[in-house]
Amino acid sequence: MNHCIKTKGKRMTALFLVLVLALSMISTTAFAAQEDNYHDPAEHWLSAANRTNELDVNATVTRETGNCAVCGQSTTFIIYRTPEYTRNGETAMNRNVRYSDGTLLDGEGTGAVMDGTPGKDAYYTGFHWTKACCNTCGTMNSNMGIDDYCFGKNVYWLYDCAAEFTEELPEQVKFEYVDSTYHNKITSSGTYCCFCFGTNKSSASKLERHNMQTEMSGCMMRPPNPMGIVPAVAETPTVIARIRTATEAATKTNAATTTTSLSLRRSTPPARPSAIPVISAWSAGRLRSVTM
Repeated sequence: MNHCIKTKGKRMTALFLVLVLALSMISTTAFAAQEDNYHDPAEHWLSAANRTNELDVNATVTRETGNCAVCGQSTTFIIYRTPEYTRNGETAMNRNVRYSDGTLLDGEGTGAVMDGTPGKDAYYTGFHWTKACCNTCGTMNSNMGIDDYCFGKNVYWLYDCAAEFTEELPEQVKFEYVDSTYHNKITSSGTYCCFCFGTNKSSASKLERHNMQTEMSGCMMRPPNPMGIVPAVAETPTVIARIRTATEAATKTNAATTTTSLSLRRSTPPARPSAIPVISAWSAGRLRSVTM
């Protein structure tokens, strides 16, 4: 019995060592715990009292592994990423500005960040603001070098949205009614960074004639009915004039048809019924046929 226990113990130990070896072969380099929850930050932008808070509330937050200069080991970081939007659409890096408080690349001096509100007066640059907090010691940006300006500070620094992390947006088509003959076909597409969700969108509009045999969602393209009435959304002066003319013409036609029908009825004499024999008593029991 002791022999069986020893044999099973060895097997369990061997399996445990194999499992540890397999886990050790998995790379522990940085990874993004990203979820497929795409949204365009520019369409949901929130304002805040100061620059850092505004970047915080609009950031995409993930948990990743990296080396902490304080802990001296690989650990988990909370990563914040927010798209960079500027009033001229150019990154602040072009002006040698790297940090969200306007500090220059070398950590000395300041420059203009030119930030604004996306969707109003600012545009996505293809860069994003990022910062990291060690989940073990709580030091800000401890994944950067100790001599880096942002080390230990609650500031963001700029990072390029690399092309290899760019995703395509599915193409979308919608239609806008113009009048009883034409509609606009609007095609939208674009790309976005899969880390910060910064989005570049493009759209093209094309004027097309209605195809009466095709039903298109979002665009009323019904042909006019016999009275010449078109959808209410097309109530332009020109269309209203056409409706009035068509309605008057239809009314006159109906009135003329009714008058003609009445005239025909009056001018045509009623049909004379055929002779109907009636038997009546005459005199002295003699019978005679009378025609009515």
